[in-house]
Amino acid sequence: MTWLCNTVFFKPLLLGAGAVLVVFNHRFIITGADLFVHRYAEANPEKFPPEVVDNIRNYMFCNGLLKDDIELRSKQQAEEQREKERDQMCTENNSPHCAIEAAPTLTQECEYPDAPSEKQDHTDTN
Repeated sequence: MTWLCNTVFFKPLLLGAGAVLVVFNHRFIITGADLFVHRYAEANPEKFPPEVVDNIRNYMFCNGLLKDDIELRSKQQAEEQREKERDQMCTENNSPHCAIEAAPTLTQECEYPDAPSEKQDHTDTN
């Protein structure tokens, strides 16, 4: 077990597509990544330098593996843009339609057990 004392562990900064790793005098070339690796790298930016994250993203994009992610992001960005424009228009115009849209709708009456009912007499008898 003396080989553990001299072990060098690989760090994320070495792990991009095209990187060459030498393990026990054997060369390994990282030729790609999968969606898990991409998502993990993006979710943990403190562990990966931006160059590695960009390298993995470029690899995924060039191989057509991010189509669903790109479509989802573009839909989210379009929705956010529409909301910003609507909010800006509402604040600039003081439109009554905006107040109606923003107001919550009640589907049923609220009942509070401690609240006096309408049938009770609320006059002060003192």
